[in-house]
Amino acid sequence: MNGLVWHVKSLRWGLAAVALASWGCQAEVEPLIIESDIVVTVPEAGTEAAQERLRELLVKGTQPGTMEPFERREVEELVLGLMAPTRGSLSGHRWVVKYLDMPGVDFVSAELMRGEGTADRRVWMQLLPMKGKPLSGFEAGDLEPVAGYQARGMLDHHLFVRVGDFDLRIVADKPETRDDVYLRQILLGCRLDEIAAL
Repeated sequence: MNGLVWHVKSLRWGLAAVALASWGCQAEVEPLIIESDIVVTVPEAGTEAAQERLRELLVKGTQPGTMEPFERREVEELVLGLMAPTRGSLSGHRWVVKYLDMPGVDFVSAELMRGEGTADRRVWMQLLPMKGKPLSGFEAGDLEPVAGYQARGMLDHHLFVRVGDFDLRIVADKPETRDDVYLRQILLGCRLDEIAAL
């Protein structure tokens, strides 16, 4: 597979539909408002090209107001490729990934949903740029590292893991997902080393 290609055609009102595919996962996508025809190629997950493009976009995201809508979609699709695959124990689940342009910091949110719709969110995750900042964790204590990466949080509730220059945060959203083993299994399914290399 050579990656994901978006063909975006501008319509009379500037409302464009985006055709997406993913790597064993599904992402919810809103139509884009654009002015001209755009073709965007998203590199395949796990490739050096994907790493380079995501790194470039995340750096650009540290500069307020510089991200184009289609670039945000690129980030979402590239981060989707870093999430735990929705197969095996996560069969029947899907990731909803959103790039959030917030005052002070941009970050990526990923929600693990079971089934269709948005009613059954199992966990939510955040990928935040934290270079030079201490690892937080809702004032919680140190926990056993995750694949060698420093972790803080509250047992059976949430884990904040320092992965390179980022915090990868996972929080249980249902009583039955408040299980440290379950949360760690999801984290271990993510491409942690690739996140650390960003």
